Amino acid sequence: MKIHFITTATTGETRADELLAVAIGVWDSERETCFEMRYLAYFHPLGEVSEAAARSTGYSVEQWAGLMPGPKAEIFSAGAARTIADELGGLDYWCGANPAVDRAALERAFERVRVPFPMVGTRSIDTGSMAAPLALLGTIPSTHIANVAAHYLGDAPERDVKLRLLQLVNIFERLVADAVQGFAS
Repeated sequence: MKIHFITTATTGETRADELLAVAIGVWDSERETCFEMRYLAYFHPLGEVSEAAARSTGYSVEQWAGLMPGPKAEIFSAGAARTIADELGGLDYWCGANPAVDRAALERAFERVRVPFPMVGTRSIDTGSMAAPLALLGTIPSTHIANVAAHYLGDAPERDVKLRLLQLVNIFERLVADAVQGFAS
């Protein structure tokens, strides 16, 4: 089974917001090394980047504005959309801390550059939903990714999308292990 782990960062949470970063990795149970990072890119928005949005990428507003060394980024283009579409090909499952939000951000970005969003599987795995038994047992206060990360990793979710993606895979593997062993043990 292949699971695509996908995370994005945007300039905010509305339809007008732009994509800042995308990270895609594939977890394949048939391979000896289960996880492979497949795609990582940063994109300069046409508009300004807020402090919160900058933090979500691991960089500062000054770095996004080009006032300090920052991410090697390009404007999101049709070429970038096609590359991402190729990476999403053959997707069985889409896993993320909130896969619906990441998918919507990508769909909006594709729409802006007039590239059709690829027909990919709609089966998604939400790590928050996977952690519901922990919340029901009172082990964590809620299924928010910050609580799940603190429980399994002892710290908050990473800001940088690449590190956040790797952290997400680690959390997923631990949630699966707990499910196999039984959450209540």
